[in-house]
Amino acid sequence: PGIAISNLLKNLLQKNASFSQTLVLKVLSSLFTLLSRVHAQGIAWNDVKMEHIFWDETTNTLSFIDWGNGLFFDPAEELHPQHPVNLDYQQFISEGNLLLNQIAPELISEIDWPQDASNLTPEVLLQLQHRVEYMEAHLTMRVKEYQLAFDKSSRQVDSWPSCRIFSSSNKRWESWACRYNPRPLCSPPGAL
Repeated sequence: PGIAISNLLKNLLQKNASFSQTLVLKVLSSLFTLLSRVHAQGIAWNDVKMEHIFWDETTNTLSFIDWGNGLFFDPAEELHPQHPVNLDYQQFISEGNLLLNQIAPELISEIDWPQDASNLTPEVLLQLQHRVEYMEAHLTMRVKEYQLAFDKSSRQVDSWPSCRIFSSSNKRWESWACRYNPRPLCSPPGAL
């Protein structure tokens, strides 16, 4: 269930809508977790693409599909440049670059996302994973804080001009995944 991240991205761009930074970071963080888990079991995905990652907004979950190109390997074998694990991470870094450049280029420097996969080491990947997870947690907490502030402030909106100011602030925060659904109070005069 859900929609491929690549299709979600196309739909949002066609509608000139935003794709939240929180969702971008959730995709990247989830990929780190997934790859770590399957690699520990001796499985390489070998087809890391945004078309194969599905987002279900109703359950707030990601699904990973199309394992037909998957490869089995001995998890104890030494890594080398063409090892399936390294190929997965090279594909991941490349797909992550596309996603970040299209949706949230400002995050590239904030999480120090590599522009290419030439210098990947397990240590570099672990540090990158920690930065992505930290930023995801940080933005998620900011979203919660703003949602609480929205709720508190919305109870104090008592006129059409103040509602317009409140709504304009909402647009800035939507990029972080904050959404506020105005109460009927926020209807223009005479519309109620």
